[in-house]
Amino acid sequence: GDLAPEKGFTLTLDTFLHIQQLRKQRLRAFCSQAGNASTLPRSQVERAELLSSLRVSTKLDLLYCQVPLTGMEEWQQLLKKLEKENLMLPVPLPHPRQHIPETQLSRFNLSEIEAMLGSYTKVLFIRDPF
Repeated sequence: GDLAPEKGFTLTLDTFLHIQQLRKQRLRAFCSQAGNASTLPRSQVERAELLSSLRVSTKLDLLYCQVPLTGMEEWQQLLKKLEKENLMLPVPLPHPRQHIPETQLSRFNLSEIEAMLGSYTKVLFIRDPF
């Protein structure tokens, strides 16, 4: 159903919490349909298919899912700007590495992918589904 507030609508805490529960249910339902991969396929082709919508920024230590129709273009523009700026990180990186532009996660080798999945911040950009 459409739970977008109407003009003059006052959002109560109970209504807000109910809407949040519905959103979480929708997200869980979507994720359960996508399957549960506990290990990455050894085959590069299978890995590329499984990880096709995941993007990575090595400079920002960030993984994100590129979901269509969620305003992703604006987020990508912001992330590219952050990657180009000379940002000071609050903690030192564990080892020096060359930063590469945002790219698909599947383009890295298996050990790099596993390290990124274990240590990078993961983000899913969504928009209000109601």
